[in-house]
Amino acid sequence: MKKVEVIHGECSEYLDTLDENSIDSCITDPPYEIGFMGEDWDRSGIAFDPEFWAKVKRVLKPGAHMAVFGGSRTYHRIAVGIEDAGFEIRDSVDWVYAGGFAKSHDVGKAIDNHFDKEREKIGLKKGAERKDGSMIERNSYGDEYSDNPSQWQERGRDPYERAPATEEAKKWEGWDTQLKPAKEPIVIARKSFDDTVAENVLKRSTGAMNIDDCRIDTEGESFHAPQSDPTNREGEVGTDLGFSENSVEKFQESQKASIERLREKGRWPANVILDPAMAKRLDEQSGIEASRYFKQIDPFFYCPKAKRPERDLGVDNNDHVTVKPIELMSYLVRLLTPEGGRCLDPFAGSGTTGMSAVLEGVEATLVEMDSHYAEIANQRVQYAKDNYQWLREKIYGDSSNNITNEQTEVNDHNFW
Repeated sequence: MKKVEVIHGECSEYLDTLDENSIDSCITDPPYEIGFMGEDWDRSGIAFDPEFWAKVKRVLKPGAHMAVFGGSRTYHRIAVGIEDAGFEIRDSVDWVYAGGFAKSHDVGKAIDNHFDKEREKIGLKKGAERKDGSMIERNSYGDEYSDNPSQWQERGRDPYERAPATEEAKKWEGWDTQLKPAKEPIVIARKSFDDTVAENVLKRSTGAMNIDDCRIDTEGESFHAPQSDPTNREGEVGTDLGFSENSVEKFQESQKASIERLREKGRWPANVILDPAMAKRLDEQSGIEASRYFKQIDPFFYCPKAKRPERDLGVDNNDHVTVKPIELMSYLVRLLTPEGGRCLDPFAGSGTTGMSAVLEGVEATLVEMDSHYAEIANQRVQYAKDNYQWLREKIYGDSSNNITNEQTEVNDHNFW
């Protein structure tokens, strides 16, 4: 099994100890610099700093790729910092999900606070959660919710529904300052190189993406071959447009062959990643997509947010606030890290990149400055090593490094 290590230390300082041109990829989820939940680590400015990304660039091999997560409000500053460090921005991937929650400013409440008026409690919120994440249940009468306010208050949340206290607040009730977050953009960047892509790949194994091993399964999709050449949209032979019977037949044979290749290999990975709930909502809104050649086209890799059982693999309580799903990080590690290569995550958090590196069979170095989270990351990485076969079967449907057709569909993502 490849070496996957978690370093407790400050990432910028640790990068200075690494050899130049020694790392094959960088997959990381840095601070979004928004002061998330009042945390100081999320407002240091490091993710915007070109000097930091220049240190990352120094240790990456020429042609090595990075996948760097960002927030929808601050993504551009992270991307600019990466570009100013000398990286080539290759793309951006949007991870779109339905499970986000609004972190907004209630204008009606703010007006009551402005007038120093306290709102009257009118009941418990229906979505009130216990500290363990379970939902508060209705009582025996069926019209009220069990009162469990103390654990909400421990988390800094108000479990009560409250009525506006002033006429001004009533007027502005329902007005807020932000939309619900439903995506996280990911910068895809590459360190420049002087050789051609072919030369660089032969020299260093970097410069390209592992497209075939990240193709999207087409099982369950229905296809139909075109009825005519592409200039005739009525399904007619097309000879009236100057095409011979022979040319139309050749075109149809070519398209049928393309469809068979697509069935065999899968779809080219796109720069959008959806969770299943979001995909279902889009399907409901748009209906079945019908083109001239394909029906029920399903071109996306699906990955939901990490749920509590997944977050706690290997630990009693993973209290990190921005845990990424193993399946998503594995996908990025597989896409950007050459076989047998070494991946870097300078913002390790609770170690999901390390778990993914174990599953993908590559080396990885993770750096985390918080001792508590570094220990959690160590435990989770060790868990992945000790339970490699089980995790492979859960995520990919097999225990080997051969990705099966079920890689994005196992148990409809409910295996946790």
